[in-house]
Amino acid sequence: MAAINGISSATETYQTSQQSTSKSTTATAAATQTSSADTDDTVKLSAKAQAKLLHTQGQSVQSIASSLGVTVKDVDGYLGISTQQALQQALAAAQQSTSAKA
Repeated sequence: MAAINGISSATETYQTSQQSTSKSTTATAAATQTSSADTDDTVKLSAKAQAKLLHTQGQSVQSIASSLGVTVKDVDGYLGISTQQALQQALAAAQQSTSAKA
């Protein structure tokens, strides 16, 4: 009888450990699904989109170029600014600056 009780006890211990392992595996799988779901919502913007976003936030073309690791000419292209437009904008800014001082 003692041997049967020993086998019964060992069987119960094994079943309990299997249930714990199963619960642990399920919890790990759920955590993995949650963390992968968090990364699914991220979007990588192109350099052009980043340049436009930074420009709307008020950053200068030179600052944007430095942040993105591209040339000022590239940023001008992303923003649709031709050399002529950039020159006119710089002149207008300089005129506003001098008229504000006067």
